[in-house]
Formats: sequence, structure tokens, C-alpha cells
Amino acid sequence: MKTRILTVLMLLTIVVMGASADTFSEGGINYRTLSDNTVAVAKSTYSGALVIPATVSNNGVTYSVTEIGDSAFINCSGITELTLPEGLLQIGRRAFMGIGITELTLPESLETLLYFAFRECPNLTTVYYNPVKCETDNTGNPPFYKTTLTHVVISDEVQLLPKQLFGGQTALTEVTIPRSITSIASNAFLNCTGVTKLNYNATACVSQSTLSPFRSMPITEVNIGSNVVTLPEYVMTGIATLTTVNFSTSLKEIGDHAFDECGGLQSIELPASLTTIGKYAFNKTGLKSITIPEGITSIGYNAFGNCADLKHVTYNATDCTQPKLPSYQWFKGSPLSSYTLGSKVSTVPAYFMFEQEGIKGVDLPASITAIGANAFDGCNSITSVTIDERITSIDANAFANCASLKTVNFNAVNCTTPISQGNAIFYGSPIEEMNIGDKVEHIPNAFLYKQRKLHCLTIPENVKSMGRYPFNYCENLRVVNFNAVNCEGPASGNYRWFDDTHLYELNLGDKVESIPNYLVYNQDSLKNFSMPESVKRIGDYAYYSCAQMQSIALPPAIEYIGAYAFSNCKEAYGDIMIPESLTMIGHMAFYNCSQIHYIYSMRKDATNLDNNPFGFEVQNTKWLIVPRGSAQSYKAATGWGNFRRMINDINGDDTIDIGDANMLINIILRGGDEETVKDADVNGSGQVDVSDSNVVISFMLGK
Repeated sequence: MKTRILTVLMLLTIVVMGASADTFSEGGINYRTLSDNTVAVAKSTYSGALVIPATVSNNGVTYSVTEIGDSAFINCSGITELTLPEGLLQIGRRAFMGIGITELTLPESLETLLYFAFRECPNLTTVYYNPVKCETDNTGNPPFYKTTLTHVVISDEVQLLPKQLFGGQTALTEVTIPRSITSIASNAFLNCTGVTKLNYNATACVSQSTLSPFRSMPITEVNIGSNVVTLPEYVMTGIATLTTVNFSTSLKEIGDHAFDECGGLQSIELPASLTTIGKYAFNKTGLKSITIPEGITSIGYNAFGNCADLKHVTYNATDCTQPKLPSYQWFKGSPLSSYTLGSKVSTVPAYFMFEQEGIKGVDLPASITAIGANAFDGCNSITSVTIDERITSIDANAFANCASLKTVNFNAVNCTTPISQGNAIFYGSPIEEMNIGDKVEHIPNAFLYKQRKLHCLTIPENVKSMGRYPFNYCENLRVVNFNAVNCEGPASGNYRWFDDTHLYELNLGDKVESIPNYLVYNQDSLKNFSMPESVKRIGDYAYYSCAQMQSIALPPAIEYIGAYAFSNCKEAYGDIMIPESLTMIGHMAFYNCSQIHYIYSMRKDATNLDNNPFGFEVQNTKWLIVPRGSAQSYKAATGWGNFRRMINDINGDDTIDIGDANMLINIILRGGDEETVKDADVNGSGQVDVSDSNVVISFMLGK
């Protein structure tokens, strides 16, 4: 029994000795050692002005005070002032709950501030917050719970505002975020329902969440500090009460969703310094109009989307990256009714007014030289469009699917468009009237592709070239007035101008000199057309397979007929008069023109042609009538010599009749001078004999 009592006494002695070694008191404050040189303030009772020292000594050892322990001064309502030391690292749970101070300064060194640390301090109204990187415990219990702060001053050294830091401070009316802040927890100011003014000065803050840290504040005014270059994403998301934003003149970037769902924001003035507006930056705001500054180089998709009251956009950006897809458009879901393009803007951006049905007109300033893809696609209220002379580029579907677009005045002198037919600039717009200006030199690719409402078209004199497929599938285009003096035709039959378009009438202007390649290729409905006297050249395949062509009347000044120019014009009948000016007929130019009667050539000295310009059927069955005394020349010339039936006028009366036959017989019987004999060599054989007589008789008999 005595042994057991001695053992218990020894254990108690060890415990007491250990307790005395770990705790001590100094200046009315209890301390607990944490290590050989640090202590924490332990639970104490105190009143008056409380100064926590940076260091404290005991038994010759100096300790740094680094912590305030849990409940250290809980309910010490008599504490009227509190001074905390630099070097303090942690304030524990309920450490100063219920004390009577009116203001508080937290040191820069503080790293941890635990829940309820200053709960229910009834007189505490002002906090000077200096911790550089302090964290809180995310328990949902803010350190200033049920303490009514009216002023919070955050120093310029602070970098982090942690979770729940000032949660529930309903008496705060204004908050200033200093320039040093790099991170704000999404709930740092949760339920601060009295704050109406925010001064935002953070120059390097990065969003940590898709929720704004200020979302529960009824903020009406935000002032962006003069040194702020970038507003982080989501910074003001969902603040429906916000009505005023004062941007700094140094701001360059507004992050994604920065003002998303700020429904009360009806007007803003973006600074000239701004270069970037992030996606959804002003989505679902109350903006009624917006001006895009000149220096903007990037706008994210839906940056101004779903703004129910947004009616007008003034766009001044001179070098902004354009959207690449419909989903990347800037104003999706915003009911615009008008826009203004700045005087320095050279390009209408892609998808600029995409599917904006309230846009009724297209107003392009003189500075515009290019129109982006789908810029006015789906603008169903537009009825007419005028394209200025200066426009040099129009991208895919720029005016596509405009349901009311009937009239286009196209004045662009030399404009390019995408090659693809599916990207035609007016695709799906029911154009009925196309007025091409007198100064236009180039008709672009797929210009009026599949314009099924168009009935008549005039090509002006100055047009020198046309792109690929300009009038393909214009199913109701019936009349073309072609006035282009010298227009270059398609390089290939694959790029024909009127493919699957059924023309009935082609009117060539009286100044036209060159009929382009493939002009009315395979137009089997074409009946009415004529060639003016000005025409000098007919291109390859120009009238190929014009099945209802009734005659082939060549102009008097014609110099060149291209390959297959009239090939397969099966219904053309009558004579073909070939004027003296014609020096070249291309391969198979008159192939399969089976209904023609005679071919009259006016040229006295034949020139070499393509080896087979008329086709075998014509050369074997049709009569070639050549000038008096020129048969030998034609017989020897390439292309002409292939005719099996050739005859020339003998007596020079421009007819071949009994007078020619009698003269020929007289020459055969009696001979004549060299010139007379040459005239009588009607088949070009080099001599006059009975074969010539047979030729004349066959011709007269129509064989």
C-alpha cells in the first residue's frame, strides 16, 4: 500500500514540474511555450489597454510571441484597446471574443486567423488589415461574426483576402481593394449587404473562382484605380445592382465574365487604353448602347450578348481580331437596331451583325475596304445594300440569308470573294434587282450564286474579268445585257459563268469587242441574241451547244473565232458569211453545225487555220464558197483545204450560175490568160478541166 502511494506522488510531482516548465505569466498575461524560443498567449483575464509584446522572457530565456491561443481573452469585455505585435503568426478560435475594443490593427506577419477570433465585439467598428498572406479556416464561421464593422482599411502590402474574412459585415458601405492584392477568395465579403461602393485598385489580381467575391454586395458604383491594367475574370459577375463603372485610363484588359449578369448596368464608357474585352464580359447587362474604342484588338464571344436593351453599337476598332464561327459572335441575343462604324475602320468584322433582325440598313463609311464573313448574315430587315467603289474584299456569306434583301447596288471596282459556291456573299438572299456600277472592273466569285429571283442582269462596259461561278444556278435569269468591251472569259469550262442558268435572251452592247470564252456555253434555251459590228473576237466555247440558235451571223470586223465557239449549234441554218478580216478559226469551231447551208469566205488569200476548224461532217458535206480566183489558195491552206466541196466565182458577178458554167466550158475549150485560168480553177486543183465543170454543175444542182 505504501509503495502504491509513493508511486502516485511521484507521478503527480512529474506532472506539476512539467506544467510549471510549459506555462508562465508575465505582465498579467499567461503564456504557453511552443518551442525553445516561441510562445503562445494562453487563456488569461485582462482589462484596460492590452499590449501583447513581441517577445517575453522567463527564467532567462527570451521567447517570441507567435500565437494567441484559442479563447485566450474570451469575454474580457474590459479590454478597451488592443495592440498586437509584428511577428505574430496566428490568432486562435474565439481568442478575443466579446472584448470591448473600438478599433483593431492586424499585423503584416499574421498568417492564420481562425474562426470567431473577434466574435461579438460590440464596440469594434474599424479594422486596419495588414496581413500580407493570411488564411482563415473555411468553417463558415467568420472571424468577425456578429461584430459590426463600419470601416475596413486594407493596407497596400496585403496580397491575399482569405475565405470568410469579412463575411456578414452588413454595416460596411464602402470597400477599397488595394493595388497589392493578387487573390480574393470568392466568399471573402460574403453577405456584406450594406456595401454600395467599391474602389478596385488591384493591379495583379487573378480570379480564383467563377463567382465574384463581391456578388452579395448591393454595389451601385465601382471605381477602377488608375494603375489597374487588367480586370480579372468574374470580378463583378452577378452584381445586379451595379449602375456605374468608372474605368481608369490605364485599363487594357477586361477579363472573361467580368460584368456578366450585371443587369443594372445601363451605360459605360470604355477607356481609349482598352485593348481586350473577354468573353461574356458584359453578357446580360442592361446596356442600351456601347462604343468600342479604336485600340481594341480582341473581343471575346458573347462579350455583349443577351443584353435585352442593347440597341446601338458604335464600332471604332481599327485592328480587332474577328470571330471565326457563329458561336463566337459578340452581340448574340442582343436586339440591335442600328450601328455606327468609325471613320478609321477599314473592315466590317466577321459576324458583326449576324442574325440581327432589327438592322434595317447597311451604312458603310468611306474608310471601309473589306467586309468580313457573315457580317450581315440573317439580317432579315435589310431591303437594299450599296457596295461602295472602294470595297476590295467581301468574305463568305457576308449578306447571306437576308430574307428581305431585294436590291443590291454593286459599285466595287475590283472586289474579291471566296471561291466556294457555298460561301456566296448573297447566298439565300432573294435578290430581284442587281445594279452593277459603270466603274466595276471585276465580278467576284460566286457573285449571284443560286439567285432564283433574279430575271435580268446587265454587265457594264468596264468589266474586264469575272471570278468562278458568278451566276450559276440563277434558275430564273432570262435576260443578260452584256456590255463589257473586253472581258476575259473563264480559264476552264469548270468555271463557267452561267452554268445551270437558262437564258432566253443575250444582248451584246454596241461597243463589245471580245466575246469571252464560255459566255453562253450550253444555253439551250437561248433564242434571241445578235453580235454588234464592234465584235472582233469570239472566245473558245462562247456559243457551244446553244441548241436553239437559229443562225450564225458574224460581224464584219471579226478577226478570231475560238475553239468550239459554235460547236453543236445544231439548229443554226442558213449561210455563214466569213468576212475578210477573219484570220483565225479555232479547233472544231463549227463542229456539228449540221443545218448550215453554205460557208462564204470573203478573204481573197486564205490564211492557215486550225487543222480542223469545221469538223468532218461540215467539211465533207457543205460547200465552201471563196472569192474569185482564190480556190488554189484555200486548197493549200491548213483548215480550208479539208473541204471536199469548194468553189469560187468565175466571172466575178458574186454568184455561181449558168454564166459561170458557160465561161468555164469556153476556157476548157479555148484556154485563156493566166488570170482567167486561175479564176476558172474552181476546185483549186491547179488546172482547169472537166472536174471543174463537174464541180460547178454539182453546185448548181445543189448536190
